[in-house]
Amino acid sequence: MGNIVITSRTEGVKGSANLQKKPKVKTIMISDLDEGSTNDGTFNLTQKGLVYNKTYSLEVLDFIYGIPKSNDVRWECHYTDNGGNITVLSTWKPRGKKVDFKVDDFNILGCFVTFYAYIQEQCNEGVLKVWIHYRFRYLDKKEVERNINKRISFPYLINQQSTSLCGIASIAYIFAKSNSTGYNNFITNMHKKGIALIDQTGYKVEIDNDEHLVELKPQNKKVGSLEFADYLFLATIRDFKNILWDYDTRKDDSKIEETLEGCTGISFPHIISGLMKDVLNFNSIIDTTALFQVLKNGNAKDIISDLQNKLDEGYSVCVLIHAETVIFDEDITSICPNHWVCVEEIQQKENHVIIKMFTWGKVMECTIDIDNFEAGYYGYVAGK
Repeated sequence: MGNIVITSRTEGVKGSANLQKKPKVKTIMISDLDEGSTNDGTFNLTQKGLVYNKTYSLEVLDFIYGIPKSNDVRWECHYTDNGGNITVLSTWKPRGKKVDFKVDDFNILGCFVTFYAYIQEQCNEGVLKVWIHYRFRYLDKKEVERNINKRISFPYLINQQSTSLCGIASIAYIFAKSNSTGYNNFITNMHKKGIALIDQTGYKVEIDNDEHLVELKPQNKKVGSLEFADYLFLATIRDFKNILWDYDTRKDDSKIEETLEGCTGISFPHIISGLMKDVLNFNSIIDTTALFQVLKNGNAKDIISDLQNKLDEGYSVCVLIHAETVIFDEDITSICPNHWVCVEEIQQKENHVIIKMFTWGKVMECTIDIDNFEAGYYGYVAGK
């Protein structure tokens, strides 16, 4: 980030001695900046800038026309938002050759700030323009926007991949379908500020102070296995809902990482019903789930009829299943569920169940044995 230096001169008056030139600030410098995304769709992490909640030192490097008293040097900071509007952010008191600047205002993230150090004329002395990173500084803004636009057009592209975020993915799918503006705003604000507010309900999701989610660098255009928009929605909500543990995507393919991610990423039914209320703004929510085989009741015919009735009544239905049994039609013993899906259509045809459902980045249609369906079905959370 280069310095912008502007100098001025005082013209002599004909027939008289030149007016005395007074000291002016020539250049200013800032302490080491931090790297982040260039935000141009290239995935480069070479942009130097300021990071939220960090303090930087600014100092006058040199003067022209002599050296003034330290307390003669005044400082100001302006920021320019994405609309080109300029706002005075800081005016330092006391004055001096060196000041500190802490990035503690969410509104200036993703903007340029301009620092002025001067004795007489603000715009004609020391000037330094610096970028302030988005809160998720390693995630390319252009790629985030591409992800959002694709998912607004095709919500089924939302994909938890190899993570255990299937429950949150089901909520995201319904959200993108029913409130594309809210979905866009959530991810955009989370990327910029690390905070997202659901306007309709006032529900706020905020990342932890330790910022472990912010510090993960993408590899191969993903964070872990997640594309940027999915990471910003799924991982931040799951981490926010956790009370005791942080949520982190898997760092490798080890069993330890798989277990840690699974334990911190799984969503129990009360989480899904809560998000239907807080994120989706549903006021009619029904929970019929059972977490163990021994607690289940009902036969396949009644289950299918109930699900179809809920769909006909306009409910969005998140169904808790054992994936190997219901999706892949495997005849195995299931004692507890391991996956959430959004069911869109269901019908019985002789001894089989035909289900159209959202899961893993697509809407798929499965035809499975009715006994396998009954064995792998653990109820639903429905809302509207």
